[in-house]
Amino acid sequence: MPAAGFEVRADTFAPAVGEPALVPVTPTASEFPLSEITTDPEPDPAFYALSLDEAIGNGRRTVIVFSVRLSAKQRPAVRCWTL
Repeated sequence: MPAAGFEVRADTFAPAVGEPALVPVTPTASEFPLSEITTDPEPDPAFYALSLDEAIGNGRRTVIVFSVRLSAKQRPAVRCWTL
């Protein structure tokens, strides 16, 4: 039988039901050119001002959108808005 192209673990990095979700540090416009962190042809820099961990931890209401463009060749987009 051929070997799998990935490691199968006995445990998981995913949180259990009822545990808080993992909060990754995402790149921001102050750290990287927008072309390196989004596939949007006309990105609004304001959407990339905060990292995901900053938006979730700043005490303000936050809307987070995970979306995929129509082309499967493009990477998913993550956007944060602090209200």
